[in-house]
Amino acid sequence: MSLESEEIHQLLEWAIDWQHDISRNSTPDAFEASERSSSPWARHRSNYAFEKLAQETFPLYDLGIAPSDIKSDVLGIIQDLAFESDAEVDWDEYHYPVEESIEEDGLVSTYEAKVNQVIAEIGQGEQLETIFYFPLNIQWAGSPPEIEIFDITFQPISESEWSEQLSEFRRYPDTFGTGTVESLCEDTDYSYWTTTIQSKGRSHAANKLNTALNLLCAKINYTLYCWEIQRLSERDQPSPGNPRWSWIQEPMAVLTAGTDHPLEVAITNRSSPRTVDLDWTNGGLPERFEEIPSFNYGADGLAGIFQDALLEYQRAMVETERQNAFFGFWRCIEELTLAGHGEKGEIVDRAMWAYSVSASEAHEIFFKTITEQLYDTRNKWVHEANWGDIWEIHERVAKYLADSLIQLYIDDFYGLDQNVVAEAFRYARMEEPQREKKQRQAEQRLEALNELNNIEQDCP
Repeated sequence: MSLESEEIHQLLEWAIDWQHDISRNSTPDAFEASERSSSPWARHRSNYAFEKLAQETFPLYDLGIAPSDIKSDVLGIIQDLAFESDAEVDWDEYHYPVEESIEEDGLVSTYEAKVNQVIAEIGQGEQLETIFYFPLNIQWAGSPPEIEIFDITFQPISESEWSEQLSEFRRYPDTFGTGTVESLCEDTDYSYWTTTIQSKGRSHAANKLNTALNLLCAKINYTLYCWEIQRLSERDQPSPGNPRWSWIQEPMAVLTAGTDHPLEVAITNRSSPRTVDLDWTNGGLPERFEEIPSFNYGADGLAGIFQDALLEYQRAMVETERQNAFFGFWRCIEELTLAGHGEKGEIVDRAMWAYSVSASEAHEIFFKTITEQLYDTRNKWVHEANWGDIWEIHERVAKYLADSLIQLYIDDFYGLDQNVVAEAFRYARMEEPQREKKQRQAEQRLEALNELNNIEQDCP
């Protein structure tokens, strides 16, 4: 568990207090009167406690679940603890009976025992199969037979197969939105895709799909638009000639089917993005696409940082507002330079070094001037809400530097330890004599450690 025992204890007390209010005022009128007389923050405090406990005290990725998949389990545990700690209630039918008790072992230990019981039950449960169908605003020439992100395989389906699925969903009595989806896809040249995800929870499958689709779009957008800075002055106009960097974005609708739940239609965008022509027979495109990692879901360390940066890059690429796009690219830069927020000199130097080794053009003095303005611009927005100082040149340079850092990670850094990359950045802008001195010192330390190991191995 990532939380300290004291913090878990506080969260449990907040959640239990709310359950006591509910159990002692069982009729709707009594509970409403009790809620009016109590602090207006009592419900919010309890909701926060529930969410925090679900997020921080269960190994979500290992179990293949999302916090919303275990809401009822967390509620059951809190009810058990509330009943056990209430002397006015005689209760012997616990949701999760365990040997530990609050009186003998304490509140946190009893909670952890019940959590372990839930984890064991989830681990013994069957995997759920969830099938997704969705459009992508891409017309492929030589479409790839399949695409992998995480351990998810996206497979193309024909337009007729997509139409058959829509008809199947339409026949289900409680499914709404199929007509809207049909109209959104009408008169387009979209491609259609499907995938199946195995998980222990429906929400986990949906969250995993959403992240995978955004990474897929980020990979395609980077492949197509790396180091490209077209005119942006009319990027917020939804006309066919809109020169936005990217129209490749998360599907505006997803159809969901599965053995454990009814058919569902989720609509995230009620507009039809322009179709992008993508020639996959061009050997350079699939090769560049495959250079970008497909990651592992829930990755940490450097892989997690790179994944988060690509997601920020994707958000910036589909932003219609220049200011929001700028901050998306800036967050990508901050993530990948590993310099920490607010370290102006480090961020600027590391971004400029990435540009110098990744980009083929040389505009270092100009780029450094604008990059230093980027940091000041970011600070003005944060501290003064001064949006007017974010110009198109700031957005363009921010994207160019983000492109350079992403390329550096693809070519050299991905797969290394985060601490190694941080050290590489730290030494990158050193003058040659200083770097040689650091290298000699490192070699001497390594020689000393090896000698020490040899001496100890020879000891009787």
